Amino acid sequence: MLKETLNAQQPPGEPCRRCFTDRDSDLYVWYDNAEQVVQFQLCYDKGPEEKAFTWSRDHGVVQHGVDDGSQSGRFTFKGTPILTGREPVAVASLPGYFREHGCKLEHDLYAFVLARLNEAAGK
Repeated sequence: MLKETLNAQQPPGEPCRRCFTDRDSDLYVWYDNAEQVVQFQLCYDKGPEEKAFTWSRDHGVVQHGVDDGSQSGRFTFKGTPILTGREPVAVASLPGYFREHGCKLEHDLYAFVLARLNEAAGK
């Protein structure tokens, strides 16, 4: 179940951000000054097949792969995860995935994210 990470970093000049995490997924939510969601990113299937579904009030939906920064070989360090090229938006299973992982979130946030996922999945 996604649980909020307290003391999320707040980079200067960016909207207020909240972060939620569990073993398999991360949810990042950005708010405007009126405390309305302006963007969220659901990163799911953590590991080598991780994907990131991003919804933005201004730009709609996009999905990326995630390079987790793992290195192989001797004397290497794990790098910072980065978004890779745009992946096909295959979100049919995301509403169900989010129902399982996000069900303990506050109701308004849960309902908002689930509604956007359902819209993207054509439901």
